[in-house]
Amino acid sequence: STLNTHVISNVDVYKGGFGSEFGGRLSSVVEVTGRQASMNKIHGGVGIDMLSANAHLGIPITKKLSILLGLRGSYTNIVQGSLFNDFLRRNRVDLIENSNFLETGESLEINPSISFYDFYSKLSFRPSVNEKVDMNLFTSNDLYNGSISDNQDSQTNEIRDEANWGNAGLSITWEKYFGQNWSHKLVSGYSGYFSSSSYQNLGVINSTDSVFTDLPSFSDTSLFENYAM
Repeated sequence: STLNTHVISNVDVYKGGFGSEFGGRLSSVVEVTGRQASMNKIHGGVGIDMLSANAHLGIPITKKLSILLGLRGSYTNIVQGSLFNDFLRRNRVDLIENSNFLETGESLEINPSISFYDFYSKLSFRPSVNEKVDMNLFTSNDLYNGSISDNQDSQTNEIRDEANWGNAGLSITWEKYFGQNWSHKLVSGYSGYFSSSSYQNLGVINSTDSVFTDLPSFSDTSLFENYAM
């Protein structure tokens, strides 16, 4: 899923030649700057598009402290059109047919469900007019769940098809200005990415109503983490 534009103030893309503040990146960098909530009044909004609904709320806690919250989630797992379902089915049929679980595609019955959500928050503190401290938190999750039935003349093959992937990020920024031409900025952060997928063969029911469950299954889980300062 893309980013929630209601809680973002700026996005910079560096294809190459980026500075040392981004660490040992090898290819490209996308720098996302979140909006700051107003220190004076409560503000917010809600929105909806063809895939998701979103809401954001900015709250001034004190004259020097505020917080911005943003939440977005899909509703495609609740409201599904025929075009959306056809796209998901075609995508998964090609993958399943290339696996060792099923040998045919004409008799496949796939009931797909896909959804995503993300959450963003920014806590802003202004100790003085020349100093600011920000803490940003972001998390997102995408989920796919599908039940697959392969109906043959003599047996039915049942498979649970699942995938889950997401990101998490946390950063703390301290910035101080010493006049018009001198300032310093300290940033520390954590980012992580995870993914998991599985095909669980629930069993084969043959024409005599016998169930065979000792069948091949597959699962894979990955986690990548990074700390920087």
